[in-house]
Amino acid sequence: ATAATKRSIESSKVSTSGDVLFFYPMGGNRRMLASWIDLLPTSSRLICVNRPGKGGTSAPPHHNKSDNKTTAAETTLKTALQDIIAVLDYLTIDRVSVLCLCAGSPYAMAFCAQHPERTNGHLMGISTWVEPADCGYENTTFSFYLGTHIPALASPIAGSVSNSVGTSITSLPTSWVNHALWKKLSKEEQQAFDKRQDDGQQETSFMNQMAWIQEETGGETEDVRVLLTDGLIDYHKLDETHKITLWHGSNDSMVPLLSAKWLVEEALPSAVLNVIPDGSHQGLLFGLHDSVIASTKEALGLD
Repeated sequence: ATAATKRSIESSKVSTSGDVLFFYPMGGNRRMLASWIDLLPTSSRLICVNRPGKGGTSAPPHHNKSDNKTTAAETTLKTALQDIIAVLDYLTIDRVSVLCLCAGSPYAMAFCAQHPERTNGHLMGISTWVEPADCGYENTTFSFYLGTHIPALASPIAGSVSNSVGTSITSLPTSWVNHALWKKLSKEEQQAFDKRQDDGQQETSFMNQMAWIQEETGGETEDVRVLLTDGLIDYHKLDETHKITLWHGSNDSMVPLLSAKWLVEEALPSAVLNVIPDGSHQGLLFGLHDSVIASTKEALGLD
């Protein structure tokens, strides 16, 4: 909490150097760092700030509906960026690389565009969300989980089972949880997932990854406002000030590939888009592609 704002801000950091600011997808929280720290060099330090209303972070200030100059989404976004600056200042971190997943993208892009002096000029986006009206696809059907955008291992297990019987996802049989995610993956992703199990890594790490779903909640309404409001990002300034690398699966059923194509064709002409053939939304978010992980290390300058 800071005396100036009288806000509580919840954040996490892991490891010791090579600062990377991590923006989680909708349904996630700062504890999702556990699912990425093992994929990146041990020398890297990941910082993640819970967005307004998530976990122990205060909700954004009440938006006065009579205020015609700003919207509730703008208030939420402004508050989220102020919280990030406060955390970086507290940690005495001058500049960071930026890594964003899915619904964390609008926050990450706005941060980079508005505060280029606090980044080292590198932005990596994975399964990047774009507001439909921004990219001119208002009529496109997005099978995006607006209320609970939890990487879809999910609705039949974490949703119906956990919610109906009051069971923590980590108390469910590992085989159930694994299969719920596994069946959403491409064949290549399934093989990568199985290999981690065979290596003795996945049972512990994946179940730990799932634990964060229920550990810190809230803030989904604020996220949805931001995700469905157009005009929040100065794409021109972002393109001028940052080297941007994007990865997207061709079989992403939650955030269509066409949104990422619009970014590089219209909004961010200097950005580089890499497409994983048959790649799924879940497979990219859980780091099941070695090429994406290698690219992340290179783009963010991680050893």
